[in-house]
Amino acid sequence: MLRRTYLDAGLPEPTTQLEAQVEGGPTIVLYRYLAESVASMLPLGLDRGIEGFDDESVGALEDTLRAEVTRTGGVLVNWPVVSAWSTAPGP
Repeated sequence: MLRRTYLDAGLPEPTTQLEAQVEGGPTIVLYRYLAESVASMLPLGLDRGIEGFDDESVGALEDTLRAEVTRTGGVLVNWPVVSAWSTAPGP
């Protein structure tokens, strides 16, 4: 869809890229970001009948993620972001 938007606008073929933040260790901000993101989606999930998360588990998610990733020496991968760019034709 993103590529098509560029082409429909008369721009040259875009360069596209997919990136994801990957981090580990006890002090990264990604724990809070992911926990707050899940918390913001909780009402919609509950409304749609998705089970497995409640206010208490989501409230503890930041600390749970930090403890598990630190304990295992692992990393978290944030959801990917797609970007695209192209150079408009000259005059």
